[in-house]
Amino acid sequence: MNKQTSREFFEVLNQSCYVRKTSLLFHNSRLEKDEKYRKGLLEVFEWVDELSYYYLKKEKRLKKNFLEKFNSAYRKATTLHETSYKEGLIHSFHEIQEIIDGKE
Repeated sequence: MNKQTSREFFEVLNQSCYVRKTSLLFHNSRLEKDEKYRKGLLEVFEWVDELSYYYLKKEKRLKKNFLEKFNSAYRKATTLHETSYKEGLIHSFHEIQEIIDGKE
């Protein structure tokens, strides 16, 4: 799990906990421990499953928030008076938009 992106890390963690949690819920006869032990296992798998899901959703919002701020700054730059400074700003915004769109 070391060289994964944050998204990949949380996806793997979320899926792994979900599978283990489901297995415990429907195949508890294979577990040769008492009910309290099983409950402890389930609590941790459920908690990490929910926590990793939360961070997956948060990661999606980060990109959305970034794009909203980027677009807002672009719109603000377009309202400036025509100068070479504005031209440089707009040019940079267009280059960055190409990176965002995957055209570079």
